[in-house]
Amino acid sequence: MVSGRIFSELVGKKLHQTTKQALLNSPTFVRFAQESSKAAEGALKEAMRKAEPAISSAREEVMRKATPALASARNEVAKKAEPAWESIRSGAAASAALDMGKRAGQMAFRELGKRMK
Repeated sequence: MVSGRIFSELVGKKLHQTTKQALLNSPTFVRFAQESSKAAEGALKEAMRKAEPAISSAREEVMRKATPALASARNEVAKKAEPAWESIRSGAAASAALDMGKRAGQMAFRELGKRMK
């Protein structure tokens, strides 16, 4: 019994690898794999063909239900964003006014400097 375990340990991996290579490289297995792949591909195409109407219907239903919700969300965001835009606009106007005041002050200083000379 012990000798069987030793033999299995020594030869088992090599025997497994050799058998695997022989089966994978055999013409019968290659033909079986090709035929199985073709059958699976055909079954997948058939399943997709049958599922297409349900997928299209679900897509249309989602779009039908989502469109009003998206429009409502867009309007709600626009309402909430309007005060921020006003703040930005008034801030921009205030900034422009400050720039104009700064330039006017600089021009007045230049004029004053010229008159003092």
